[in-house]
Amino acid sequence: MPNSKKPKVAILHPDLGIGGAENLIINLALALEKKNYDVKIYTPHFDPNRCFQECHQLNIEVAGSWFPRTIFGRFIAYCAYVRMVFCAIYVAFFSGVDYDYYLLDQVSFPIPILKMKTSKIVFYCHFPDKLLSTNRSSFIMQFYRYFLDYLEEVTTGMAQTIVVNSLFTQKVFQENFPIIAD
Repeated sequence: MPNSKKPKVAILHPDLGIGGAENLIINLALALEKKNYDVKIYTPHFDPNRCFQECHQLNIEVAGSWFPRTIFGRFIAYCAYVRMVFCAIYVAFFSGVDYDYYLLDQVSFPIPILKMKTSKIVFYCHFPDKLLSTNRSSFIMQFYRYFLDYLEEVTTGMAQTIVVNSLFTQKVFQENFPIIAD
């Protein structure tokens, strides 16, 4: 008798609101469920009153929301990364589920944590974050972004599979992540 166990997939997304990235994640989750995968979305932020209607069909759990989104209106990227790391720690070690696959969107920092559970990690890179944060006018900002940018590249390179949404994004990715560019 063949094994009828559904493969388990955890999708980690930083903020499941209303936008293009969120729509992609929702459509991906629905498509995987249609292909007989057991899918659960984890996110540090989800408002069921401000989301796509399809979210109500999905298994969504909030984890890592206790960490602030900003510190005095600053450190937005840092806070997003920390929130996702806490979300990944919860998923990997406290959710009570052993996932076969992890799919991450936008924030790569959790990849080393998830690799402790499996190497089957897909990272979807919309656009390198280091190119979205362009204010580097002060030494403090340059110092802050240097470490975040370096860690973004290193952790992204730890995924088994990296997916981009266009040839343009692929070119930008390869130009800006020389450590991992093929």
